[in-house]
Amino acid sequence: MDKEHKKKREYMRRWYARNLEHAREMSRKYSQKHKEANKQRSRRWNKDNAEYKKARDKKYAQGHKKEIQEHKRHFRQQLLDGYGGKCQCPGGCDITEPEFLTIDHIYRDGQQERKKNKGSYAIYKRLITEEFPKDRYRLLCHNCNSAKRYGRLCPHERKH
Repeated sequence: MDKEHKKKREYMRRWYARNLEHAREMSRKYSQKHKEANKQRSRRWNKDNAEYKKARDKKYAQGHKKEIQEHKRHFRQQLLDGYGGKCQCPGGCDITEPEFLTIDHIYRDGQQERKKNKGSYAIYKRLITEEFPKDRYRLLCHNCNSAKRYGRLCPHERKH
């Protein structure tokens, strides 16, 4: 790096430190103004560098495994709480253990949705953001959900 370039970088570093709020505001406005172009550039980069991105993401996940697991556990608990925290089977199942509960896609389109959203946690995040829509989703225990998946009544409905 030549002397002139170093001098300019040092000036910009000092200016940024003195004008932090103004610099952040300028950056925010630029991002807003060029939002679509930035999205397209990002998508193009991700597509062109898919192998690198996959390796980088894997390395990050390995280094932050506990944080990621805790984050997912928190999302899941938020979701369970938002849907009442117990099986909503019409047969009166009252299972509340989080390990036995799952989200039921009422219209049986869960597989397509997981493919579209790239996994369950993307769906969880969306459901939390949308404040737990009850028209397409409900909370069921795995037994009730499995029976429904195969077109049968759940074991609790058969008892009544």
